Amino acid sequence: MTLSNQALSSAADKDLELSKQACQEAVNEVIQKNNLSLSTQFTQNLVVHLAIAILRIKTNNYIPLSQGQITSYKANKNYDSAVEICNILSKEFNIEFPESELALISMYLSKNNVLDVEFNAGVNLLDDEIIEILQNTLDSLFEQKGIDLRHNEKLLVSLGLHLTPALDRLLEDSQIENPLTEKIKERHPKEFAMAEILNDAIETIYHKRFTEDEVAYFALHFIVSARQK
Repeated sequence: MTLSNQALSSAADKDLELSKQACQEAVNEVIQKNNLSLSTQFTQNLVVHLAIAILRIKTNNYIPLSQGQITSYKANKNYDSAVEICNILSKEFNIEFPESELALISMYLSKNNVLDVEFNAGVNLLDDEIIEILQNTLDSLFEQKGIDLRHNEKLLVSLGLHLTPALDRLLEDSQIENPLTEKIKERHPKEFAMAEILNDAIETIYHKRFTEDEVAYFALHFIVSARQK
């Protein structure tokens, strides 16, 4: 890793922790203002998502969405709440959330709101192919490492929601960078290795692999899942 990347990784690690508190305050403010009904666990997951998004935006790494996806997510009833949260954070961190990021947060709000109320509905939001990839991954994880997450529906759905747009990026050769990759590999090698098993399952089908930066984002889901026990 180059010196500049080391500096970026160290700064990103500190910034992530500092960002979480501001994100928590912004989310709480909008929840109270708009009377949103979100569970504590979902709120925590949203805060992590936002903190990571801030790091990406600061380093000019954006998750691309098609115009059709953006239009669809903007029509969601939670889009205005997503905009309000991002406006607060834009002022706090002197950044701008592009339309694609706003749409993604709106999608995240909408789908995870459903998951908190009726979790099985969340599985129904995923394509059969995505579910099959993830089930194969969890089966392989159990067979190779003796880690049994095969009945962890929350993990399956959170990974599935992340994997859906990520696969589009993989197939379009437009993968994104991750300023936390080296820290994740260093501090959470077990979860990073678990995410690589997912990468193996994807390569079997698509004959392409995600970069380590993308794999590190998948690893975050395994990290969060471990902390929920």
